[in-house]
Amino acid sequence: MKKSVMATVVLVLALVLLGTASCCPGPTPTPTPTPTPTLPPVTDYDEWFFDVNESFPSGHEVCLEMDVDTTGGYETVNVHANLYAPDGYWVDEYYGTWTIHSEDSEWGSVCLIAWTGGTGWYEYHLELYDDQGIYEDSWSGSVYLSAQAPVIDYDEYFYDVSESFPSGIEVCLEMDVDTTGGYETVTVYARLCAPSGHPCNEQTTTWTIHGEDFEWGTVCLSGVFCDAGGCVWTSGWHDYYLELYDDQGHLEDIRSGSVSLCCGP
Repeated sequence: MKKSVMATVVLVLALVLLGTASCCPGPTPTPTPTPTPTLPPVTDYDEWFFDVNESFPSGHEVCLEMDVDTTGGYETVNVHANLYAPDGYWVDEYYGTWTIHSEDSEWGSVCLIAWTGGTGWYEYHLELYDDQGIYEDSWSGSVYLSAQAPVIDYDEYFYDVSESFPSGIEVCLEMDVDTTGGYETVTVYARLCAPSGHPCNEQTTTWTIHGEDFEWGTVCLSGVFCDAGGCVWTSGWHDYYLELYDDQGHLEDIRSGSVSLCCGP
């Protein structure tokens, strides 16, 4: 065979082998999967009421002190408390949360009030939950209570304040106070200060109002300021301040103004 023919045959065989390698690749290696991290399992310990003590701040209220234990270490527990009247109707509820440790004595407390239901034996029910919201235990008991109507804090406010001047050195303030309630007793603390801001005279007045009716209270303040050293008559613009309180001692409203007083005796 001639050398040229031999070279051609070798070239053809090389091209055949090269084509076979490119069209039929070998198997693709399988990638190694990345392991998924796992969290340690959450242990659900057991919690239970070890003891419950009752106390009575008043004849219509019971406070329950609860000692709760756990098979774990430090745990946060929640208690849902309900109170039922002698006729079985629900009258009050309260939620308590605190931290306990193992079987140590850590007391939590809730207080329940018999708002309605008359006098008789009331049932209280306690439900214990762990910090995962899992129900753990319950406790119930009976207590003798007398119903106490809730105290409603109505709103009181100055509707009008009128000024009058019995003399040039004295101002009287007539105050019409209204309320969102019915009959209410109100108290006004009044203060009149000299043009310099000091000294000040003070007066207090109390009266009964009803709804939005017109019931006027009056307080009179003098521009004569007296102390152990004697009395001083002041002239000029005096500032007065009024603070309104309800019969529970809550500050309800304020009012202020300026009046011109002058002259001495």
